Amino acid sequence: MRFLCYLLLLIIAGCAFGANKPAPEVSPAKNESAELKPIDMTNSLNKLSYAAGYRLGDMFQNQKLTIVPDAVQQGMLDARKNRRPALTKAEIRLILQDPKTFLAADYDALKQKTLEEGEAYLEKNAQREGVVVLQSGLQYRVLSAGRGKSPQATDRVRYHSKGRNLSGFVFDNTYTKGVPAETAIIGVLPGMAEALPLMQEGSRWELSIPADLAYGDQGPLAHQTLVFEVELLAILPPDSK
Repeated sequence: MRFLCYLLLLIIAGCAFGANKPAPEVSPAKNESAELKPIDMTNSLNKLSYAAGYRLGDMFQNQKLTIVPDAVQQGMLDARKNRRPALTKAEIRLILQDPKTFLAADYDALKQKTLEEGEAYLEKNAQREGVVVLQSGLQYRVLSAGRGKSPQATDRVRYHSKGRNLSGFVFDNTYTKGVPAETAIIGVLPGMAEALPLMQEGSRWELSIPADLAYGDQGPLAHQTLVFEVELLAILPPDSK
């Protein structure tokens, strides 16, 4: 981690050597995917700066840590212009000593907050008229009843679904795609796999799925309670793949 500190110092030093002209302020909206201007690699200082930046980015990539370019550049500008840093020197030293541990603590706090928000939502949602709470914790509300057959847990089904998190972000919507999903029930989220065999063809339900029956601790939707609108269209023949 001393090498990381060295690289940061090297980048800041590089900025200082080029202090004849003030560096442009970076827009907060700029991010890692933003298009950058080509760099003149015939300039030695540009080469040094690029090499330091590449090594820093490569180090974060190898350690599977995310870096926010805007924050890096803001730190460089603050140091170059002798501004009061946003963090104390003690905080900076502590963070760079063991960034993984620092991020883990932040992750644990976010995880706990997310789980508590989900529990609060489920507790409140359970009081709504028409909501059924199953022993597993899954909750459902019938939006429209169907008259067809109910699938077995081993069946393949065709269905529409619209999934969102508690902040309202829609992460999947087959309605807008215009094509329903076709899959084996055993291949969907545990909460949906529990609900589908209870539904009838033609029915449409709202599912409130606790985190442990959704994505668990995996992926960008980890620890989140999710809400799905599911419409069971048909039970498919076993050979329809």
